[in-house]
Amino acid sequence: MSRAFVNEDAGPPERRPTFDLPPRTDPGFDAAAARALLEGARAGDTAAAEDATGYRWGEAALHDLVARIADDADAGGDERLAQLARRFLRALVLTLCVGLSPLVGRAQRTQGAPTTAQAAATTIALTHAIVVDVERGTLQRDQVVVLRGDRIVQVGAARAVRLPAGTRTVDVAGGYVIPGLWDFHVHMALDSALRTPAAATRRAQAMQYWGGLSLAHGVTGVRDLAGDVPVLAQLDSLARTTTTPGPRMVYTGEKLGQAPVVAGAPFPVRTRDDVRASLTKLRGTRATFLKLAPMLDSTLVRSAYEACAAARVPCVSHVPHDVPRAALAQRGLASIEHLLLFPEYLSHQPRAHWKAIAEERAQPTWWQRVGYRLGLREPPEAETRLAQADFDEGAARALFAQMAANGVAVTPTLFLHDIMKRAGARNGPARDTLLMLEWPTDGLRADRRTPAQRAAHQQDWAFLQRLVRLQRDAGVLLLAGTDLPLQGVPGLALHAELALLQDAGLTPVEALRTATLNPARWLQATDTLGTVQAGRVADLVVLRNDPLADVRNVASVALVVARGRLYDAAARAALVRDARAAREPLRPRAPLP
Repeated sequence: MSRAFVNEDAGPPERRPTFDLPPRTDPGFDAAAARALLEGARAGDTAAAEDATGYRWGEAALHDLVARIADDADAGGDERLAQLARRFLRALVLTLCVGLSPLVGRAQRTQGAPTTAQAAATTIALTHAIVVDVERGTLQRDQVVVLRGDRIVQVGAARAVRLPAGTRTVDVAGGYVIPGLWDFHVHMALDSALRTPAAATRRAQAMQYWGGLSLAHGVTGVRDLAGDVPVLAQLDSLARTTTTPGPRMVYTGEKLGQAPVVAGAPFPVRTRDDVRASLTKLRGTRATFLKLAPMLDSTLVRSAYEACAAARVPCVSHVPHDVPRAALAQRGLASIEHLLLFPEYLSHQPRAHWKAIAEERAQPTWWQRVGYRLGLREPPEAETRLAQADFDEGAARALFAQMAANGVAVTPTLFLHDIMKRAGARNGPARDTLLMLEWPTDGLRADRRTPAQRAAHQQDWAFLQRLVRLQRDAGVLLLAGTDLPLQGVPGLALHAELALLQDAGLTPVEALRTATLNPARWLQATDTLGTVQAGRVADLVVLRNDPLADVRNVASVALVVARGRLYDAAARAALVRDARAAREPLRPRAPLP
């Protein structure tokens, strides 16, 4: 595991620890081992603690024990121990999510043996590169980026870098090198046919489609937001192969309140105990965060936030339908998906007002229908549009500032909203019907609407852009996500999302961060992801044009590096060709509208 999780901000080494561990057969051995790993890290000698305990830093089996140590350290005022415990838990999340090192128990560990990847590592140097510093928003010209295996091992000026003998050099000819892109809102396992015991071929086709198009367009990581955990785990395994390569994956289970989050979890979810039991079941898998269903009961929403905060498990949610406004900035909530319902929550009117309008629009009473017929009452407009006219900007700024303070991120998914609002004939390549899994439906086609609808949708679009700017101004962590496979092409849809974020008012580098540095921040993995620096994973994109001048230049992909493997123009074309072939058996049979 990356030692940077332990060593960042580390002070001078303390006294070398001596580990007083009970016998391995003792019921208390694991608790003692957890503390020994933390004490070893405190003294700057994690390796000694790993050797003594047989456990690795970030070991999944020790999660609950380390979480308890963190709580006790917080209560006892031992800030350093609490900090190290949190870093242990962060290391576990990254190990599970990003797959940087295998999870091995003490019985499986081989002392000092190099991994297969290390033994087979080839040194590659990208020369004459312009490295894009996404954190500072600057360019470093005439750089050399040195890769070994799946890691960046050196980044420096060409005149200062000495390459070892046998290094393979790749002249990128002044190309702009950025970190690999992340699409932070996808659904790769919605196809129910992927769940059948005989679906191995279909799962391989699914990864050939998703992985091929994602990698070909520079998307080297995805966050999947609801699906069958065993299927997602199998897709993740396929993505790590050379036959069906794909992006790194982080994922959750089914949405809490919509289905059992994993097999054996309670459903329906009726009580706080059901919420906690669901979270416990989920934590026993390779899923790393909890997603809430949109219509989950408001009491259970708050319970889920509290349970996730206590367990240090990120909770992901839409804006809930019926909770106090303050709950949108509650600790335990890690990200809000989409911009839906923000207008209603940020109006001068109480939630009950908008709830009544929504109910009338969905199912008017007999006397309301009579009022419509007699001209005594107008059917209500969409509550979201009414809320825009009653928008409380002061409340919005206060809420967004509190969200930023409590670490609640937002994934605006403007690509999705652009589809829903039919704001214009945007993003043609991202909706290439030769590559999409889903055809555009008649109700979502921008060319089939009246002038009045067009004007209303443009008004809605301008309001969504305003929300994004207010969130950015407040310091909310913004994340790029597309909600694929809904009417978009993997990879290309992410390019479109970045362009829409820039159109909303983000600068090019701010938009670029939403798919690079900000996902790393959300994963608490900035020592491993999100920038082009030594020690980071070798997930890179080389662009022909400068993304800091215009984020649309992320579409000018010349070369992709994923897990240390290079994909040049020919390899990328092959990925797209194979993805198109794999798409045919996956696509629902529906006529083109």
